[in-house]
Amino acid sequence: MIKAGFVLINCLRDYSHNVISELKYIPGVKRIHSVVGTYEIIVEVEAKTTKEFQEVISKIRRIPNVDSTTTLRAEDSSEKDLETVPVSF
Repeated sequence: MIKAGFVLINCLRDYSHNVISELKYIPGVKRIHSVVGTYEIIVEVEAKTTKEFQEVISKIRRIPNVDSTTTLRAEDSSEKDLETVPVSF
């Protein structure tokens, strides 16, 4: 089963572009989003095993100018076309 999750990243001031450039070269990083709010970057991570997942997280944390991270590991991942899922408010 694929291990998936998200890493929320705080960068040192004005270094998010540098961090994003480094993230692109880490195997297991599937998507990178620059965001506004408490965090500067959200990264989607996938790995084949828990050990590989932890290695990806370790590589992210070692990137220069990463100040802190919060990791959210998904318990169950499934792909759905969100356009077909009804949502009501």
